[in-house]
Amino acid sequence: MIYKIWDNAQPDKFTFPVCDELGVPGNHKFTSTAMDNLCELAGRVCYDSIDSTKGKPSKDYHAHIREVKHDSIYGHAVLPVYIESESDKYIFATLCVLSSRPGITITEINDHGVHATVNLRSVLQWHGAISSGEGKWQHGPELNIKRNKDFWGFQEIDIARHNIINDLIILFKAYCPLACEHLAATTPKSYNVAFDNGIHLSPRVELCRPDDKTRWISVYINGVSRDMLQELVRHHYQTGISVRSTRYCDESDSKYITHPALAPYPEAEVIANKSAEDSRRHYKEVFDKLKEAKVPLKTARGAARSVLPGGTETQMVYTASLQQWRWILSMRDHPAADKEIADFAIEARKALEL
Repeated sequence: MIYKIWDNAQPDKFTFPVCDELGVPGNHKFTSTAMDNLCELAGRVCYDSIDSTKGKPSKDYHAHIREVKHDSIYGHAVLPVYIESESDKYIFATLCVLSSRPGITITEINDHGVHATVNLRSVLQWHGAISSGEGKWQHGPELNIKRNKDFWGFQEIDIARHNIINDLIILFKAYCPLACEHLAATTPKSYNVAFDNGIHLSPRVELCRPDDKTRWISVYINGVSRDMLQELVRHHYQTGISVRSTRYCDESDSKYITHPALAPYPEAEVIANKSAEDSRRHYKEVFDKLKEAKVPLKTARGAARSVLPGGTETQMVYTASLQQWRWILSMRDHPAADKEIADFAIEARKALEL
């Protein structure tokens, strides 16, 4: 099943997927904004920690995620922005700052600025609060021209770097207050640069309404196999994905997804199902032996999962740009595609109304 849960065309709206696989979360979970809740769902799907009155409340959960540096869940929170600049130098500086940074996609450049999509993970890693654990500024992979102070536009690049990340922190703190609770915006660099034709302010970041280039949609997916997951993750451009972890979660009672291409061949289907039952039994046996040997729990599950069949059911939160969704559907809703992902594509087209 596929459940549409978030769309950055309506960033304040999050729809929790009501299904047996997730159960009913406690009242202390999913208590923040839509985008905070989207990221919380992504994390809890990974750790199978939704259907319980126990577990951390939302605020503590986000703090824990930052502590263990599981910042990939914040790749689902994507906003469209317009970075306005009043000179060619500052547009150039903005491009230098953004062009090689993961999680940021430049979609359009005009005479007055740059349109882009930015995910929260990129902002957190840019700031350095997650990746360094110290909250220090981290310049990241911008073009190395910043090292040459005589280069045309060096001062503008320095100002743009500081003020763009500062504005992005302010923007994301409004939409993801728990995820960004530890971030603090600094004083923008307010000095201006004089050119022959006057004074120009540094770039300013504004939220803009998404179009076909900057719209992103998130879905919750269950009832699919890990084999199909391997097909889907090949579409990695402009996507974010959080998947149930077989290292953290007990797969002893996980369902086996019979490949739909086996349906017309009952004898082959029986063999496949029998093989899956044997694999699940072997999984339990391997895990029990490692547990007896006092192997740490996560290590034991990580080793035991090697015998699980590719048809083991999985769950995930999958986010992609509208352009990427259309590409996935065009490639997978096709007679040449694998039957399971082709069926998925048909269902996704209906859920996304594409």
